[in-house]
Order: sequence, then structure tokens, then C-alpha cells
Amino acid sequence: MDISTLATMLGLSHLLQVVGLSVQYVVNRTYRGIGWWLLWSASVAAGSAFAVLRHHPELRLLSIVAQNWLIVLGVTFLYVGLMRFYSRRVNRPFVATVIPSYLAAHAYFTLVSDDIWVRSVLVNVALAAISLFTAWELRSARTRGTSTSANFLCGVLLLHGLFFLSRSAVILAGARVTDFFSATPLNIAPLLDGFVVGNLLAVGLIILINQRSYTEMVEARDHFELLFHTSPEAVLITRVEDGVCLDVNQGFEALSGYSRSEALGHAMTDLDIYRSPADRQGIVEALKEKGSVSSVQVPFRRKDGTTFVGSLSARVFSLRGVPHVMSVTRDVTEQRRAEEAREESARQIQEWNVRLERRVADRTAELRDANRELEALVYSIAHDLRAPLRAVDGFSGLLERELAGRLEGDGVRLLGRVRRGAQRADRLIRDLIQYAGIGTVPMRPAPVEMGALARRAFDEVAVEEVRRTFRFTVGELPPAVGDPELLGNLFRLLLSNAVKFSLPRPERRIEVSGKREGGWAEYRVEDDGVGFNPEYADKLFGVFQQLEVGAEVEGTGIGLAIAKRIAVRHGGQIRAEGTLNGGAAFTFMLPDPGAGRA
Repeated sequence: MDISTLATMLGLSHLLQVVGLSVQYVVNRTYRGIGWWLLWSASVAAGSAFAVLRHHPELRLLSIVAQNWLIVLGVTFLYVGLMRFYSRRVNRPFVATVIPSYLAAHAYFTLVSDDIWVRSVLVNVALAAISLFTAWELRSARTRGTSTSANFLCGVLLLHGLFFLSRSAVILAGARVTDFFSATPLNIAPLLDGFVVGNLLAVGLIILINQRSYTEMVEARDHFELLFHTSPEAVLITRVEDGVCLDVNQGFEALSGYSRSEALGHAMTDLDIYRSPADRQGIVEALKEKGSVSSVQVPFRRKDGTTFVGSLSARVFSLRGVPHVMSVTRDVTEQRRAEEAREESARQIQEWNVRLERRVADRTAELRDANRELEALVYSIAHDLRAPLRAVDGFSGLLERELAGRLEGDGVRLLGRVRRGAQRADRLIRDLIQYAGIGTVPMRPAPVEMGALARRAFDEVAVEEVRRTFRFTVGELPPAVGDPELLGNLFRLLLSNAVKFSLPRPERRIEVSGKREGGWAEYRVEDDGVGFNPEYADKLFGVFQQLEVGAEVEGTGIGLAIAKRIAVRHGGQIRAEGTLNGGAAFTFMLPDPGAGRA
């Protein structure tokens, strides 16, 4: 028998295997390992081609190396593919030990020391080792669904390995190894083995792929049936063309009241499931256009005539070439009622809010009008009161001067008390006018440089002789947006208090500082004056509130109330801190005009 013919037949058979495995690779691309089996068949086919080329003297050594290397590598690719197919880890130490050792030894006894006897032993031992190791690993990797084909492959690989193992033993026992092309049994046997085993392995691999595909299809069908029949929601399969039902689950029976036998083979229109035929037609049109619908709320009718609202999702699929629909329906009647109740509640709340806002607007307008009237009344009364008070003060002063030499001690003292009372009442009325006017004076917002405003306010509230006795400092203050006149008055009120309550102290210090924090611009006026009891800090900003501070200091009790009203009118706030005989600090905060800019 001609060796070249056998080698050619072996190569052609593996080329056919490449075609068959390529089809499997395209169809089952998601399965790992098939690509490695393609490399196995292609490597053996290429190795067979190089075997034929050993006829040519100039290609002899290259062909020997290429033939044997490709065949041994091909069997290795077969092993790797099987491990990948079963998602098992490849035994890299085995591959890294056997393959490089074989390739190096074979190259040496081909290119350095041309010894066909040693080469034959090496090839047979390598093929036997890899085949037997692959059969052992496959035996552990096989699964229940592919056990038949896996056992078949194990048997073929076992026989393949034992063949080459026995051939190695025969050669080592002294069998004469002749030229490769000699038609001896020792040369013919491995080619016949490769032809038979290669085809058996290819068939076994294709069966293995198909068994796995079939097993997964059966498992998928079982899983689908399990989900289909155990789903609590109504699931049914119908034909698109006429709506005839092919299958329903228990959820459909529970929701619709129809048994499975009553539904199968009947159209949904015959069962009168849809409360309106137009609803079904609308869903069918949407399915034909888009292929699926999701969460469409449809009114349905049960067998007993009661109705419910179902949330329907459906998708078109092909069954034996005919368009069908699988739909899932969930009863959302209670949910729909709850939504309608929420919508009705929201509508009522909106109406109530509108009414409330209207009432608040009306009450606010009424209150605003009442405040304007009250402020006008206070302003008018205050103006009317100041005239007689100034007259009392003027006449008392005139009387004091004219009777200066004739009045006794008690007379002078009582007349002085009359004058001081009139003057204090005049200041009180003046402050009341200012307090009442803050709410009515129109605001003229503008950018304000607060540091300059604070310095100017200090110059206005303290004469030069008094200013010299103070250590007055102004730090870097953030700019503000507000009414310059009102903010100047705010600084004057706080600095006037600081000067007034610091005069009894030997050390006199006033410090104005500022910072930005949390969307606010803060301004702090701090002094080392007589201070106040911190328990009553909140009372400082009430009208006519004067606390005991441990020193005789005159005041009307309205200044800080005015300061608070100015801060609040600018959208801000004010607070006080202090201790008795330990100084005080007043901080007012305004909206930071730079907080909204990036």
C-alpha cells in the first residue's frame, strides 16, 4: 500500500473535518472549544501534507519537523478544546512539560543528529501521553447530558493512546524502523490509525456538540414550562391571525375564571375576555407594528361577568413559521383604584391649596393695609406728641434760667427731672417714628461697600474726642446688596450701642469683621463693654426691652428692635452674644450676592 496515498487520504479526511467543524463553529459560536478542534483538524491536515513533501530531498528535514510537530500540536489542541468546551481549567504544567520537551528533542534528532529510530519513539510516546491524558481528563469533565458522546470519545482516545504506546514498545523491543515511505506494517499502521481515529473523533465531537445543544434546549424548555405554569400572573399563547389560544397557565385560570380546557382552541373574542373588541384590535395593531407592547392597561371581563383592569405585556414570536403572541397580564384593579384615589386627593389638595393661597393673599393684604393704617396712626400720634414735649422742655429750660438764683435745691432737682423726662420722651417718640417708618420706606437696593459704610457710621455716632479713646478696627468685609441708607442706619445703631456701653470701661475696643459662610454674608460688631446677661440675649431685640447691664446707661429700648427690622427686611437675621462685664458681639447676616455665581 502506498504511503503517500495514505498520507494524502489522511489529509483530505481532516480537511473534510475542518469543513464540518466550521459549520458547527458558525452555528454554535457561543460554545467554547470548537475553534481549538478546528485547529486540531487543520494541524493534522497540514502535517499530512508535509509528510507527502518528504519525497523532496531539499525539503526532507523541514517536512519531518513540520509533520511531526503539527500532528503532536494538533492532538494538544484537541485536549485544550475539550477542556474549554466543558469550562474546565487546562493542565498547563502538563502541557508546558510535554510539548516543549518533545519539540526540542525531536528538533535535535532531526536537525542535529538525524536518527529516525529515536524520532519514532518520541512521536509515539508524545501522542500516547497526550491521548491517554486527554481521555482521563475528559472522563472527569463529562456531564450527564453529554455522557454518551463523551464516553465514546474517551474510548477512542484510550485506544489511540494504547496503540501508540504499544507501537513505542515494539520499536524499543528492537523492531526495525525503515524509511518513512517504506510500505511496512510499522509505517502503515499509524496512518491507518490516524485516518480511522480522526474520523471517529470528528464524528464524536459533532455528536458531543449536538448532545449539549439538545440538552440545553430540553433544559430551556423545562425551565420555560416551569416558569409558564408557576407564574402567578396570567400567561397565554395565541395566534396573531385569529387569536386562537394554544396554551394558558394556572394564573390565567385564576384571573379569568376559564379553565385550561375551555380556553384551548378558542379565540379570545369567543371567550369574550376583552370588554371591548376594539381594545384587542388596538393591541394586535401595535404588535404588528412594533413586535411588542409593555404595561398596557386594558379592561377585561371574567367568566362570571365581573370586570378588572389588567396590565398587559406581549411579544410576537414565530412558532413553526406562524406568528404567535405570548402575553402576560397582571391584575392592577386595586392599583388603578389607588392611583385614581391619589389623583382625586391630589386634585382636592390642589384646590384646597388654591383656596388657601387665595385666603392667605386676602388676609395678607388685609394685614398689610392694617399695618399701614397702624403705622400711619403711630406716625401721626408720635408727631402730635413731640410738639407738646418740646414745649415742656423749652419752657422748663426757660424757667430754669430765669429762676436760677431763686430756686432751692429740691426745685432745681425737680425741674431738671422734668426736662430730662421730656427729652427722653422726645427721643423715644423719635425712635418709634423711625421703627414704624422702616416698613413703609421704599427699598432702593444697590451694591454696598460695607467697610466704608462701617467707618462712616462710627464717625457719625462718636465725636472726635470720644473716637480718640477707642481702638476701632474694620476688617475685610464682604460686599452686600441692599439699601445703603438702611444698612448705614443698622451699622450706626450697633456702633452707637458699642460706644455707649464701652464708655464706662477703662479699655475701649470696637472691632468690625466679616466673612462668607453657607450662602450668607456675615458682619460682626464686637466690643469690650459692660456686656449683658446671655440668658436674656433674645429679649434685646424686642421693643422697649432694656436689660440690667450693671451700669447707668441711657437708652429707649428701641434701637436693637430697629436693627433687627432692617436686617429682616433685607432677607437676613441678627443675633447677640455677650457676658456680663465681658463685652458683647452683634452679628447680622445678609444673603450673599456672590453665592449663586460659580
